[in-house]
Amino acid sequence: MRFKKWNIGSPAEQDVALLRTAGYPYLLSTVLAARGITTPEAAAEFLERERKLTISPMLMRDMDKAVERITNAIQNSEKIAVYGDYDVDGITSTALLYKFLLSLGADVEYYIPDRKGEGYGINIMAVNKLFKQGIKLMITVDCGITAIGEVEF
Repeated sequence: MRFKKWNIGSPAEQDVALLRTAGYPYLLSTVLAARGITTPEAAAEFLERERKLTISPMLMRDMDKAVERITNAIQNSEKIAVYGDYDVDGITSTALLYKFLLSLGADVEYYIPDRKGEGYGINIMAVNKLFKQGIKLMITVDCGITAIGEVEF
């Protein structure tokens, strides 16, 4: 077996109760206490994150070209597809980008391949299907880094 059994600690009830009295929901209190975060102060510190980006995504190679292409597609009312994977980060990234593009007024749809029928990652059948539906721009999220042939297609 590739994965071992997870051992999840059982938090002390008094730790969960203390976090609950501070206003944290039961599930969150239980998870925090199981991780050893047992005071409201420690919970607040653990959960507080700075909202600004620490590194600009524009530092990624060719990001300026990607932004320009997406902007042109939106301005020209081209059909866009966000293509993701069926795992947690794939679905999450697909949903985030899809909703963001919708908020910009894009003509956008999403595509998640069928786990059993299509497998993981980009496949030529799906790319062809999207092309036949009039998709002019396909943006991949959480997939495509090694799909050289599929991307060239």
